[in-house]
Amino acid sequence: MKQRAWSKFGLWLLLTALLPWSAAAATLDRIELSQASGTTTVTLHSSSETKYHYFGLSNPDRLVLDLSSITSNLKGASAHGGVVKKIRSGKRNNNDLRIVFDLTGAVTVDVKRAGNKIVARLQAVGKHGTVPVSQATPKPAAKPRGSSSAAGPAALDPDVVKQEIKRRRPIRVVIDAGHGGKDTGAIGPGGTREKDVALAVAKRLYNILNESPDFAPIMSRDNDRFLKLRQRTNVARTHKADAFVSVHANSFTKSSVKGGAVYALSIGGASSEHARWLAERENAADLVGGVSIQDKDNSLASVLLDLSQTATLEASLELASDVINEMAKVAPMHKKSVQQAGFLVLKSPDIPSILVETAFISNPKEERKLRDARFQQKLASALFKGIRNFFVTNPPPGTLFASHGGRYIVRPGDTLGVLAQRWGTSVAAISKANNIRGSNIAVGQQLVIP
Repeated sequence: MKQRAWSKFGLWLLLTALLPWSAAAATLDRIELSQASGTTTVTLHSSSETKYHYFGLSNPDRLVLDLSSITSNLKGASAHGGVVKKIRSGKRNNNDLRIVFDLTGAVTVDVKRAGNKIVARLQAVGKHGTVPVSQATPKPAAKPRGSSSAAGPAALDPDVVKQEIKRRRPIRVVIDAGHGGKDTGAIGPGGTREKDVALAVAKRLYNILNESPDFAPIMSRDNDRFLKLRQRTNVARTHKADAFVSVHANSFTKSSVKGGAVYALSIGGASSEHARWLAERENAADLVGGVSIQDKDNSLASVLLDLSQTATLEASLELASDVINEMAKVAPMHKKSVQQAGFLVLKSPDIPSILVETAFISNPKEERKLRDARFQQKLASALFKGIRNFFVTNPPPGTLFASHGGRYIVRPGDTLGVLAQRWGTSVAAISKANNIRGSNIAVGQQLVIP
């Protein structure tokens, strides 16, 4: 199984693989998959018992399994089989391990312990279902506080919620409106300037993110001014961003070409930036994870930088994929898979970065749509959902998402209607995903937001 850094995000997540672990920690040795009578059985073998907790996510369908106080020694695990398309894993909260199973569709889930094994049985339930959030109680260990049960998500103590909200930090997203000032970008046949529509969509995305207490958006520019490309990435570095999203509009010589696209950094672009950072490391700031390469010799500095870039590129590709999935619901896509290029704004070695081409401004029909406030709002909402989906399964350390497995914790003043509007979903969808009957929710309750 291919190992991946769970969070970007911090180079320290990668470096912990090089650090000694407590002898008391369990070790996950292997994962086995088997199929029989339409059921996929996933068996996790560890050196000793460990607490576990799991929950499901949809769009796309995933099963997330968190293991407490455990290290990973996975070798030769099957990457797919049955309803499991792919397995990803990464360290979480220093001592824990998160495993994500990408699924072919919705499933029913039954997870039980058998000695030092954790056995999950997955069975497909239909094309348009959701992954149930039923939670088996680990034994002999007590069920973790706040985990779900078959009756629905449990509520946390309101005082505990208030303390955790106070301690947590929001997820920092830098929104970069492309071009600006003397740099107009592409100009459509009707005279629409790329810099203007990029700023309009960026502002709408900022407003949506800003409405959520779990996000702290920052704009590289909020008016018509010129910024050099390095200045844009420096905004992300200054704010220690968890993600960088650059908004643009595409253009081509043929006016019939249409659709959006999302880019991550190419391998070639990463290599050139790698060389630049090594050459300038005496004057370079620390990586976002807090690791300095200034005082390291060439070999060690290169290894540290390579680890950071590899994890960041993988995170960028996943973020781009999540954004594409949501954009495709509101607009045609010129490229339905993630594209890669050496754009300078994507070259931060430790900040997941994507560049979004919203539509072709050179296409008269799409130019008119880019000027339309309703279409701009749809685009911004799709970008938000893609960003949210990425962070639900890749929560940065120290955020509320990270503390509670990507679930939303109900706060004072929340109602189902308010949450549905904030997250761009419906009351019915939230109720179905959380087995809620009626309209009552409690402060401290954990909700999966579909």
